[in-house]
Amino acid sequence: MQDQDKNSNEFNKIKLVFDVPDAPTQAVATGAPPRPAARQRETMPRQKGFSQSSVWLAFRSFAIRVSERVLKNKKLILAAVGVVIVGAVVVFFVSKKSDRPITTESQPPQADNSSTPPEPPLPDEWLVKYFGTKDCDKNICGANIDIEADGLKNHQELEYATDPKNFDSDFDGITDGDEIFVYDSDPVVADTDGDGFEDGNELRNGYSPTLASSAKLSALEKQVFEDNAADHGLAKQTKIFLNLESYRTNFATATTGSSEQISLSIPDGWLVTKTQALDLIEQEDKRLKVAVTLLPYNPATQADLETFWKTVTSFPNDSGRDLGSTALRIGALHLRVNEYLNFADQSISLVHTHGIRAAFLKNGRIFDVAVFGDDERWAEFSDLARVILNSIR
Repeated sequence: MQDQDKNSNEFNKIKLVFDVPDAPTQAVATGAPPRPAARQRETMPRQKGFSQSSVWLAFRSFAIRVSERVLKNKKLILAAVGVVIVGAVVVFFVSKKSDRPITTESQPPQADNSSTPPEPPLPDEWLVKYFGTKDCDKNICGANIDIEADGLKNHQELEYATDPKNFDSDFDGITDGDEIFVYDSDPVVADTDGDGFEDGNELRNGYSPTLASSAKLSALEKQVFEDNAADHGLAKQTKIFLNLESYRTNFATATTGSSEQISLSIPDGWLVTKTQALDLIEQEDKRLKVAVTLLPYNPATQADLETFWKTVTSFPNDSGRDLGSTALRIGALHLRVNEYLNFADQSISLVHTHGIRAAFLKNGRIFDVAVFGDDERWAEFSDLARVILNSIR
């Protein structure tokens, strides 16, 4: 203890002594040469502020005093170390949280990239082809709109030459967006690999739509598809189709005069009732039904089809309502499609029936396929109804 006091006393006696040599006295003779510039600068008055040497000496003196006091108390050492550690942690997290590096220099203002990018232009002729006018509602035909929910926006539909008003341009059961982003198949060619089997049927049965092979999908191929579906998402219509099963009519030749049949996809487990020229396929609770009818015209002509179509799209005495007609071409088949609302249809035990029907010629016979159900649940049924119609072959 006495040694410490002694050291302290000795420290307090320290004096800072600055040895500044006096300028040498020298007689200046008349006409003597002027003093060199360096010596003249020494006699100039001191500028305001601190010089580097005075700052260093002051800091050195302060450091000596602090170190003497810290050495007397180990707790101060621990406290100093703690402060340094806490400070380092705070600086680390603040710098990690900041989007920009910590700097004392002023940063230029950053560009605001939060605004929506401008829509790419769509050609007038393309808009007229699919929407009827180049000045259509931008909420329907805008470049970034996907009205049929197939995973492609309108400007992408233009890029891939797909139909912006049809979720499945090639009618193979897989939506356009899923063909491009999930399965790497062609959205406008139903059989991408040309092996005689459509892409949707191959996927539903465990085969590749892009490799003409009799081998089923490998574990690696399945994993790639699953990863793509997780990244892109799988459209509702694709999910519906992959859970359907193929169905083929079997109308008797003896009673119908023709062996012509059609096929389509229906939900597994639905009830099937067969009559002479009608297959009725219905949900267990009979709230949604599919009726496939072979008409008696034999042989049938295009004029016969037009006559039949007029009868099914007219609703006398306000018994129903025509909700719009369109035409679809699926392979060699030309379908006349109509959406309708039928009031108090007692023949099918439903009040207010909502449905979609398609009539077409196939090898001289007229087929009529109707998918219909309870209007109150049509929002639930509509995607399934359209997937079934698209599967007609």
